[in-house]
Amino acid sequence: MNLEKLNYVIINGKNIKNFSEKKTNSIELNTIPNEEELKHEKVTFELGKIIARERNLKKITQKEFAIKINENFHIINDYESGKAIPNKNILLKMEKILEIKLIGKDIGSRIKKK
Repeated sequence: MNLEKLNYVIINGKNIKNFSEKKTNSIELNTIPNEEELKHEKVTFELGKIIARERNLKKITQKEFAIKINENFHIINDYESGKAIPNKNILLKMEKILEIKLIGKDIGSRIKKK
């Protein structure tokens, strides 16, 4: 690797611009992570289908569902299409309204009312 040609490097999590070879004597270079390392886990498509199915069984729209859980309706769409990054608090609110398990084991099973 020719360090003189680098426009920047990442050192201890910070971008250093105009990096020169002279600075390598006292610092350790970190590699730039690839795209796969930077991606967040998303909800599964199957979980999205379960949420959509249960919401439709209760005959409520995405907008109405979003209001019930105090979230933006785009969040509901993201969960149902498998694009959302899982958030335990949102899933727990959904569980309460839909009365089904969305976290842990037995996803999709009915929650017994107390």
